[in-house]
Amino acid sequence: MAEIDVERAGSNVWPWVIGAVALVLLGVALMSLLSSDGSVRVRQATPAPVPAGT
Repeated sequence: MAEIDVERAGSNVWPWVIGAVALVLLGVALMSLLSSDGSVRVRQATPAPVPAGT
C-alpha cells in the first residue's frame, strides 16, 4: 500500500471569538429587553402656543 502524508490544518480561533462575542451581545440585548423594573416614563407633549389674532 502507498503511504499518504496527511497534514492536519491548523485550527482557526477567530470563528470561536466572534461567536462568543455575538453570544454575549445577544445575552445583553435580551436581558435589557426582558428586564423591567415596573417604572414607566411618560413624557407629555407641550402644546404649541396659539399666536395672537392677526
